[in-house]
Amino acid sequence: MRKTFLSIFLIALSTALLAACSSTTPTASSSSPPSSGASPTASANACSSPAVQTPGTLTVGTSYPYYKPFKTGPKDNPTGFEGDLAHKLAQQIGLSTVAWSISPFDALYAPGPKKWDFAMDEISITTARAQVVDFSAPYYTIQQGLLVKKGTPITNAHTLADLQQYRFGAQTGTTGLDYIKNTIKPAKVSQYDDTITAGQALSNGQIDAVVIDVPIAIPMTQQITNLEVIGQFLTNESYGLTLVKGNPLLGCVNQALASLKTDGTLKTLTDQYFPGTTATLPVFGP
Repeated sequence: MRKTFLSIFLIALSTALLAACSSTTPTASSSSPPSSGASPTASANACSSPAVQTPGTLTVGTSYPYYKPFKTGPKDNPTGFEGDLAHKLAQQIGLSTVAWSISPFDALYAPGPKKWDFAMDEISITTARAQVVDFSAPYYTIQQGLLVKKGTPITNAHTLADLQQYRFGAQTGTTGLDYIKNTIKPAKVSQYDDTITAGQALSNGQIDAVVIDVPIAIPMTQQITNLEVIGQFLTNESYGLTLVKGNPLLGCVNQALASLKTDGTLKTLTDQYFPGTTATLPVFGP
């Protein structure tokens, strides 16, 4: 979704998508953003002996609470798009189980050692983040959406200029918050610890709008029924997995993603969990 540290100097990482890796071990159970990948010279044996935290287990970093349809259910065994994708990746890499490591969202793309092999938590690929972590190839692309309270004056807005008079909110450090500050530029902006809290503030009338990833915003309207998504901003952000800089697992992860794209598994998961989420939303212009 989500966050970017403005204090980090921007660099661009090259993209690369490697050939699929094979495994015989079964599993249990934009602006155009930069992406990262292992170069074609990466070890051809990257998947034969994956460099993971715990032998036989893929440990995935994530924040909590979970957001449907990306993750839902128990902390230690979520289902949903990313939950299912994690198990598919483990199978491709040759690992028998998946474990989940809960952490603050910011830590998932911060520099330094980690308790997980990679993080997968709706993390938008940005050049700022890519300076301190390695990103996998993208696995999903989103737009930012405008979440508002039903029946309020902001529902009549059609342009960015129309929005500037209203009170906005978003989760601290997210790309949605950056879009509010840098593009919409309203008079008042509030920050919240998580998107659920921002949505509740909106529902209670403390703010007029929240900018949030469309595939997260739409399910929120089913949980907080006085909210609706009235439009989208074409930011063309891609989600990627984050790994510690220089992690040799990156090559294998990209091979696994390439395999899931080639055999249609990723498209099947995408179609299952995101059936036409943005098709009918109007686009906010200048």
